[in-house]
Amino acid sequence: QDGADSASGTAVYYAIGLSAFTTYYVYYQADCSGDTSTWVGPFSFYTGYCESMPSSNDGQGIGSIILGSTTFNSAGDVTYEDFTGTTVDLSELVTANLQIAFATGYTYDTNVWIDFNNDLVFDNATELVYQGTSTNANPTILDASFVMPATPLGVYRMRIGTADFGQSTPDPCFEG
Repeated sequence: QDGADSASGTAVYYAIGLSAFTTYYVYYQADCSGDTSTWVGPFSFYTGYCESMPSSNDGQGIGSIILGSTTFNSAGDVTYEDFTGTTVDLSELVTANLQIAFATGYTYDTNVWIDFNNDLVFDNATELVYQGTSTNANPTILDASFVMPATPLGVYRMRIGTADFGQSTPDPCFEG
């Protein structure tokens, strides 16, 4: 759509009808009353969740996660895993069982978000459902269970972010 010039001389444009989880590339060119600049780009943007790719982990990281009655086993010594192919049913206003098995030997700050409005953003104010810290025992199980808020029925994305430091302030896009 057309943008509106602002006082700074920049324009804001909106792309509509884009698909989620897609990388798009943009080129642009200035047009000042027919005098045009050269095209610049490509600039890319992704229409999906921010990545959370920590740079390292301690020990063997997370061994497994139990959510509800579903167990997710880790592939091993990795810093990020995607289990979005499996859907877990959780009931509203009931304590959702979430058990995280750490094999780190360090305490880990742990945060859990659920994107209840499906806007591709994990919001600390309204979608952070758990905050806690594991013990430094190796292995240790962190009971990260939480009461599932009353939300419209639907499918929502959950993110669990952990770190031995750097997650005490929740950051769903943590890459430290």
